[in-house]
Amino acid sequence: MGVTAPTVDDFKLMAYIEAGGEAFYIGLANAAPSSEIAELLNKNGREERAHAHRVKRVIEKLSGESFTVPEPDDNPYYVIPEGLTVDAEMLNGLVEAEIGGDALYQGWAGKMDDAECADLLSQNGKEETSHSDRCKQALTLI
Repeated sequence: MGVTAPTVDDFKLMAYIEAGGEAFYIGLANAAPSSEIAELLNKNGREERAHAHRVKRVIEKLSGESFTVPEPDDNPYYVIPEGLTVDAEMLNGLVEAEIGGDALYQGWAGKMDDAECADLLSQNGKEETSHSDRCKQALTLI
């Protein structure tokens, strides 16, 4: 979260982390107290993988080299957590974390010379805010 001028290597790490975010949200959905909350959390997880694919496009554009978003078995960050509790405290923490993710991506987008890369990063940020909104919606269902 402290990287303000990301390198290609930073983006590669981010692709792994974003793809791993899918697993985190699967774990949350598995622990959700209702199917409605699980649905919201699963949607966030699917979009985390989509973020990784957008970051892949940024990597390829900036480096001129091919990059593959790791499959779950090839990603050390892809761990489905067990024993989570999905409650107001957890969801409020996610609201803040996702808002922070938007700020991170928007900051990166603002420093991009390449307009396509900036747009991809900005889109990821906007979806992070959507994730926050879904977590707020889940709070109303607890």
